[in-house]
Amino acid sequence: CGIRRPRFEEVRTNLRNGEQHRHGFGASRHARRPSFLSRARTPQLSSLSASEATPDLYDVVIIGSGPASLSLATLLTSTDPSSAPSVAVCSKDIQKEWVPNYGVWVSEWQTLDDMFQARNVRGLMDAGVDMRWEDTDCFFGEDMAGNPTSNPEGNERRSLNRPYIRVSRSGLKSVFYNDDSKFKTIEENVVGEAIGTNIFTPADAVTFHETHTTLTLTDGSKISGKVVIDGTG
Repeated sequence: CGIRRPRFEEVRTNLRNGEQHRHGFGASRHARRPSFLSRARTPQLSSLSASEATPDLYDVVIIGSGPASLSLATLLTSTDPSSAPSVAVCSKDIQKEWVPNYGVWVSEWQTLDDMFQARNVRGLMDAGVDMRWEDTDCFFGEDMAGNPTSNPEGNERRSLNRPYIRVSRSGLKSVFYNDDSKFKTIEENVVGEAIGTNIFTPADAVTFHETHTTLTLTDGSKISGKVVIDGTG
């Protein structure tokens, strides 16, 4: 369905154990997936130099506002507020509707729903479903060489006897992003184009420190995260 199970347990466990990671970016617009390159001790903000100290320091900064980004932000902040990490989501498009259509087998969606409900996030099987079909039919009509095997071509029907759903884009987004969301949203994109591993242009768009990574946003402001996750795909 386009939605993968977020590996937030590792992020949350590392934060709870006082382990911090830097973000590794590949030679693309942003890294396709986070690469945590090094570990450091739990930062003591009072000991940072004036050039490193920042009020906009979060445990986790997530770039992007698609299903992967918002589901991860929701799961990370769905625990007890006293132990949940501070999370910020950066994206100019956070108010926009999701464009792609998602379809999934009911059994797979139910597994996701059970996982989310166990973490106090409810609604995938309700608000997150747009249409449901109790059976799925596939239509065939060519062999492996591309020769028609049915007349008219493509009229060979086969039932899979498996229920299928179409995900509600607006409904699913409302599950992850609503008035009760506990993560901070910043409606700005991250500046910086990767021209090599951990090398960006402009040069100061992304800076790496001992305890955190600092990102420059499109309005000129900066935000820092002990863990930075690029969820833009």
